[in-house]
Amino acid sequence: MEKERILNNHLNLIYITNHPEIADYALRSGADRIMLDLECRGKKSRQGSKTQRPHQICDFRKIRKKIPDGFISVRINPIIYPETKNEVKFLIDNGVDQIILPYFHSVNEVERFLALIDKRTQTCLLVETLDSLSIIDKLVLFSEVNEFYLGLNDLSLELEYNFPFKVLSTGIIDNAMQLLNSLNKKFGFGGIAPAESGLIPGKKILAELIHNRASTVFLSRAFHQCATSVEKLQQKIDLPKEIQRLRQLEKEYIKRSTKKEIEDMVETYKILESV
Repeated sequence: MEKERILNNHLNLIYITNHPEIADYALRSGADRIMLDLECRGKKSRQGSKTQRPHQICDFRKIRKKIPDGFISVRINPIIYPETKNEVKFLIDNGVDQIILPYFHSVNEVERFLALIDKRTQTCLLVETLDSLSIIDKLVLFSEVNEFYLGLNDLSLELEYNFPFKVLSTGIIDNAMQLLNSLNKKFGFGGIAPAESGLIPGKKILAELIHNRASTVFLSRAFHQCATSVEKLQQKIDLPKEIQRLRQLEKEYIKRSTKKEIEDMVETYKILESV
């Protein structure tokens, strides 16, 4: 699989795992990228029980060895922590394709992050605080930033919403998405469950991703369910089938009329407001 697949016009599906065999299987099942999640500093204190066990930096080499041509993104710890500099160096030295900066509040933090990267790999800014959302007009000026991701989970916690996707239905990220689209910036938001699963079915979120012209989305934990082997994963979900279903729906949603897009959006927002 060519790494340039990230540039394809279809919605890039990101599969989160630290198990090499599962990473390989996910790509063969139709996922576009693998993500390793190193972020742990400060995460449990703000997310509580929602926090998943972080991956380890030593996992990266194992995954890179298994999928030498696969596209691997890694979410590091926030730039304010001392170990982040070493994380960046290790990942770049070992062939990471993209590094994701989480939970930042200022332009200065982004500048420090980009200075560490020094254009040696692709970058993504995880806009998941109200402070970072408020400076999106400044963030888009950094040509070194390849992608943006709007983190609904932490934004919802800061706003004291009871459900992450209410950030979407209340319109708080609308201006950011419009700006990113106007500048042809790649971006994503939220996470997506299998088409027919989830408190909000994955197909509803997929429809909104297409409506807002997003280019990327994380596949939710429903796609891996904490499985530690391909065999255990296959007992829980038919991954190729579920990914193919999303691809089929994506094609259908792209062909919708504007009227149908609005009707679908209204229906989804009604569901969100009832949660």
